[in-house]
Amino acid sequence: MVQRGGGSIPGVVSVIFSPFNELINVVAATFYFITGLFSAIVFRKEQVGVISSLRLYPGRAMPGIHPKRWFVGETGFLLDKRLCLWEDVGNPHMAGDRVKHNKSGSENLYNVSVSVNSIDRTVFSYEGKPNLVITYATINPEECVVCDVDGAQYLHLGAHYDQWFSDIINRPVRMMFCPYKNDMGVLNIPQYTHPALVFSHNTMEQVCIDAGQEVEVERFRPNIIIEGCEAYADETWQEIRIGNDVVLEFEERCQRCLIVNGCKDQVRSPDTFDYLRRCRPKENGMPVLGTYYTVKEAGFIDVGDKVVVLKKRPGH
Repeated sequence: MVQRGGGSIPGVVSVIFSPFNELINVVAATFYFITGLFSAIVFRKEQVGVISSLRLYPGRAMPGIHPKRWFVGETGFLLDKRLCLWEDVGNPHMAGDRVKHNKSGSENLYNVSVSVNSIDRTVFSYEGKPNLVITYATINPEECVVCDVDGAQYLHLGAHYDQWFSDIINRPVRMMFCPYKNDMGVLNIPQYTHPALVFSHNTMEQVCIDAGQEVEVERFRPNIIIEGCEAYADETWQEIRIGNDVVLEFEERCQRCLIVNGCKDQVRSPDTFDYLRRCRPKENGMPVLGTYYTVKEAGFIDVGDKVVVLKKRPGH
């Protein structure tokens, strides 16, 4: 090593260029800070609220339950709308129309109480009748299989279950179960269902104000209610994360029909649908309220979970 004045050449070079190194470090740090700030502003993930309520409906056209925690899979909330009443057409191999509240006697279903003791048992209660217990593990997949008009497969649970509900609505009906996979191993989706219906808590407050009357949220059968965001905010999100696991993606706004006029006290109110027709946007001629989301990433949702917008819909 050549020595100059007791110091090595590398040592001298280091001293000469040290100020430039510091300048380069400062410039680099500033660059990373600015780009990071830009990304945070442009691509920020915005927390918009928290989950205030979860709801699922084991039996279609019947009241729901309000769990504090529930699993959301590819096809939506576990057990949601998997049990369905069909009108009895007299042929066990033919599908009947789904029981709706626009036919006399069906409004009695509002007074059926529903509870889920575990993910394998749903219990139906009605005043003056013994409880009806459905244990999913005992449903025989070899029982009579019937397909609806969309090709989804249903299993007939049997005469005992049929009679329990037929007594309540004063006409013959059949209790059917839609398994998660059909006999070909393909996902089996109940007719006219979507994975998750999302509502803003402030949406219902705004509906009541605009309608000039109290309107129960039960009329609209949401799965997820979010508190802390603006009314109708759910229509503006393309993708949201709930808690640590679940990611939902916008599918479509929910088109409403006359069923919103029914409520749990059996008093039908035509004002609700009339209000929606007057005051809400329409798609395919029907007013919309609430938003359907598909499930991109499955997992558990808890009441109190934070809701973060990962992506907004174009134009919002």
